[in-house]
Amino acid sequence: MSGAVRPPWINKEDFYHLPFNYCDRWCERCDLTEICRVFQDEQKSRKKFIKQGKDPDSWEYVFETVRDNLEKTMKLIEKGAKRWRIDLSKIDDSDYQPQPRPQKFPLYNLVEKFSKSLEKLLKNLEMVPIETDGRLVLENREVISHYRFLILAKTYRALTSKLEEDKDKDKDDQTFDSKTSAFIVVNGLMSISEALANLTKHRPLQPLKSRMVRLGKTSLDLAKVINSQFNLGEDEENGRLFKWFE
Repeated sequence: MSGAVRPPWINKEDFYHLPFNYCDRWCERCDLTEICRVFQDEQKSRKKFIKQGKDPDSWEYVFETVRDNLEKTMKLIEKGAKRWRIDLSKIDDSDYQPQPRPQKFPLYNLVEKFSKSLEKLLKNLEMVPIETDGRLVLENREVISHYRFLILAKTYRALTSKLEEDKDKDKDDQTFDSKTSAFIVVNGLMSISEALANLTKHRPLQPLKSRMVRLGKTSLDLAKVINSQFNLGEDEENGRLFKWFE
């Protein structure tokens, strides 16, 4: 379930028009890169950087890209404000409140603790018995490594978005940002549980089996909690996955 995945409450037309809104940022495993504007823009940016003799995987590229994106965003805001005759200098933001720190949310703390446990497991998987299937370990380590960071960021996004949505719940233009972020977290947790299940079946890794089973159950428990808290429902595929470690 890597790449962009359509949430059940998003129609196909909107999904294929804006797939990057429902993405886990694993472009190498996504089937929609040819229609994804974010991916295409990023590739153009990287090629431009390479032509300049610079490293597209450096921090210099990151900061320059962020700066360029912020400038583009500001231009779009100014263009929109002009069209709607809004004076940006007169917007009253005196009641603005910064978002709570991640650790203020109990759910975030649970996901963070789980992520740290995964980090310890990944370190243990760096040195395995010689008879171990190296490709199997590398593939599943890559999945766990990718999603353990993503679930943290998206959990915080889901929680803070829900706070904002609850403040304006009478509005008709809800974007379901909290549900979409939570949906991405659940998919990430499912991918982690699948990777752990693959590893537990490999005989040379038996010394780590009990720990991986425990982490697999924790992953599914977290997915159930998030499913419930954000009213995502439980589709057929996820329901099947929930039984893996039970």
